Amino acid sequence: MRKCFMTELKFGKKDLFFEPLKGKAGGIAVILAQACILAGIVLCMVFPVSCTMPSENGGSLNGDYNTPVIEGVEVVDEKTVRVDFSEPVVVKDGGVSSADEQNSNAEKKSEAEKDAAVEESSEAEKDAAVEESSEAEKDAVAEKTSEAEKDVVAEKTSEAEKDVVAEKTSESEKNTSAEQNTEIENNADLETKNDVAEGKNAEISGEDKEAAGSIENKKTDAEKTEQSGVPDVTYSDDGKSVTFTIPEETEAGKEYTITGKVEDENGNSLTFSIPFAGYNGKVPAILMTEIQTESVAQTPKEKKNGTYRNEFVEFLALTSGNLAGLELLSANDGAERVYKFPAVEVSAGEIFVVHLRNRGEGCVNETGEDLSAATSGYSTEGIRDLWWDSDSTALGNQNDILIVRNSADGVVFDAVMFRKTDTEEWNKKFIEYEQIVAESGIYENADINNASVTDEKSVSKTLVRKDALLLKEKLSGKEQIVYPVNADKNSWIVGSATPGVIEKIE
Repeated sequence: MRKCFMTELKFGKKDLFFEPLKGKAGGIAVILAQACILAGIVLCMVFPVSCTMPSENGGSLNGDYNTPVIEGVEVVDEKTVRVDFSEPVVVKDGGVSSADEQNSNAEKKSEAEKDAAVEESSEAEKDAAVEESSEAEKDAVAEKTSEAEKDVVAEKTSEAEKDVVAEKTSESEKNTSAEQNTEIENNADLETKNDVAEGKNAEISGEDKEAAGSIENKKTDAEKTEQSGVPDVTYSDDGKSVTFTIPEETEAGKEYTITGKVEDENGNSLTFSIPFAGYNGKVPAILMTEIQTESVAQTPKEKKNGTYRNEFVEFLALTSGNLAGLELLSANDGAERVYKFPAVEVSAGEIFVVHLRNRGEGCVNETGEDLSAATSGYSTEGIRDLWWDSDSTALGNQNDILIVRNSADGVVFDAVMFRKTDTEEWNKKFIEYEQIVAESGIYENADINNASVTDEKSVSKTLVRKDALLLKEKLSGKEQIVYPVNADKNSWIVGSATPGVIEKIE
């Protein structure tokens, strides 16, 4: 029977095993091996191989190990921020803090660590002092005991020499009395030492508790500060958009950070930290009225004073509001150099100047009520001067596209295109900005032929908006201006530099 079974299990001309094993034990081993192989084949056919992995909550991962990706962030209003993700997510942790809170938390943490270090050092010094005191007391007691024993021995020897027999009983009584007195003294000294040590330990224990309580209170305050501002969370129908509702209203233009952790359905997690500016619900409409694209050589007086006349853009506010969230873009400078307006209140009809190069003396940001602090070139007393924190050149000298827009929602408030006549098409890096202008509707179309011509422009000359004075007079008469204000190639001409002053164009 065994030989027949082994004969049937062959593949071609060779046995399943390279050589049938001889004997009864060998035959049994072969049969068991063949049975195991057959069982394995059957199991593989019945149970398909799966690539899924168990998740923490007992489910299974479907082979997707990609973490969620943030696709967009929008500050909806004073208390709401929406974050868009690449896939449905669940928020595991989240919080919002301002730059001031972050700095305060860092300072509190540093102070707590310093206090803890001081407390530890003080406790170590106290422990050392107690230990030294205890050792000194032990030494004193031991010394007293040793002296007493020496005196007893000496006394015994002396008495024995005087009268060995007659004074034996007396000496015995004396010795017994001396020993008892010594023991009493030792016990009294030891009790005194223990009382002193226990008193000090009790005193230190009380101080320890007080110090520990102080540290714990500081830690609790720090933890409470770090946990403040935790937002409520809601989800879109598809789960890809998460809306964070902040407990307290944000301040326009103030820097905040929203942090948190999200997980997708497969357990992939993303920890994020997103900076954003506080919502500005009073964004003013502003218009460019003069542009200086070059830096002018210093006069002898400017060299003496250390001042310069650099690139600037003059603005006219068509409505009142806060500049926070507005930005000035230049196609020539690209996305790496975008001027972000500060959180400054302006009034309708107000003129202000943004200086695009911070170089030399007197470059003071006039964000408050003092409009005479700036003393650098092209600054005018009584006119608000704002400075970009950069000393690099800005803007294209004769070819560029400038755009003013709200960074929160992308709304364009103004745009200007200018070029030299011999520039027949925009640089490739201008195409994106050309598209923004086309979508804004400010120009009938963003074709390069609609750009204002700068052939007559020199270093000391600027581009001036022709209808700037008319618009300012309308605002002075409380007439409402419809914006954005349309423009074409004739809207701007080359003129003299008059930053902070809008004059009539002949």
